[in-house]
Amino acid sequence: MHRSGTSTTSGMLYMLGLDLGKAVMGGNESNSRGFFENYRIMLFNEDLYRRLHVNWHNTLGLHSAWWESEEMQKETERLKMLILDDFTQGTHLLFKDPRICILLPVYLKAFKELEIEPFFILTYRNHQEVAESLKTRDTFPTEKSFRIWIDHMLMAEKHSREYSRIFIDYNNILADPISMLEKVISAFSLDFPLVTTVREKIIQFVEPDLNHSGRRSVGDVYANDHRFNTIFEMFRQFSSRQITVNEQDELDRFAEDFYSSYGPLKWPKFSIITSVKNESVALEETILSVVSQDYPNLEYVLIDRDPDKPTFEIIEKYKYLLSHRVNTQDQIQSDAIRKGLALASGEWVTIFNAGDKFINHGSLWKLVRMFPEHCQIAGRKSLLHD
Repeated sequence: MHRSGTSTTSGMLYMLGLDLGKAVMGGNESNSRGFFENYRIMLFNEDLYRRLHVNWHNTLGLHSAWWESEEMQKETERLKMLILDDFTQGTHLLFKDPRICILLPVYLKAFKELEIEPFFILTYRNHQEVAESLKTRDTFPTEKSFRIWIDHMLMAEKHSREYSRIFIDYNNILADPISMLEKVISAFSLDFPLVTTVREKIIQFVEPDLNHSGRRSVGDVYANDHRFNTIFEMFRQFSSRQITVNEQDELDRFAEDFYSSYGPLKWPKFSIITSVKNESVALEETILSVVSQDYPNLEYVLIDRDPDKPTFEIIEKYKYLLSHRVNTQDQIQSDAIRKGLALASGEWVTIFNAGDKFINHGSLWKLVRMFPEHCQIAGRKSLLHD
């Protein structure tokens, strides 16, 4: 899951000697020490999300068994070629990207056909800490962050059940990284000695200030939500013992209820299209307003019409939040919008110009509840109240 210590875990394993491939990613302002993941794998995952018309913070629009389509079989072949090209065969390969929580069925197919025996480290973090971290970095409302968290945790747990795995609490890594690494080495019989130089390097790498939000509450409104607390406590239990059949059944019942409440059959997909040229300040406000919508099935398409440098820098800064980004030389906005419409996959589609903003985080929820299916809405200016 994002903002849950996966980079720290991967960094420790990389320092131990596991192979991240040729294209190891560096860091950025939100993760200065490095992501410790393969750049080509990350690009593959992002492209796969685009083909599925979802993005990392809106994956609830995926239908069940999406990975069984003919297109996904072709993507499995593409992933196999990437692995063979970028990783050294015969070594312990290391794959890290929070998107794999959702895309794991494609990876499992590729691993099986390549005769790679996978094992899994499920690094988890308290949902309230994750929510605060996402709020600080991406301005996401708490409920949206909770849904991202539970979606990733449920999918990672479900699809890794048939394989060797362990659960590790991120805060335990921060408290005692060497003990956590020894746990991993023992669980999977890894032949990597923890020599003194490696220990010192790892201890220096894992410092308390890596905890981006600490153990602070994100507010009373969701602090006592028993659904999320129950799942978190179950994962804490799994850190010290095997999961039971009854617990698996309990997780499955929770997942059935969760996905029936928030899945694509319940909430239609919204596609929002923005065409922009030279409007950097206004564009940043619009992007943050759209992606902070507390709605579980949202697609955001940005058409980039040969922007000036400040606008381009804003697009680059927030590109990881976009579902689709298209660069075009179109000078006429309507031509650019047509390209956005061709990409949009939502049942509901709306155009947001740079500077347009939602009134609050729940605007799309209210709109869906107010209007019936197959309704068309048009107008120059409107204001929706509760």
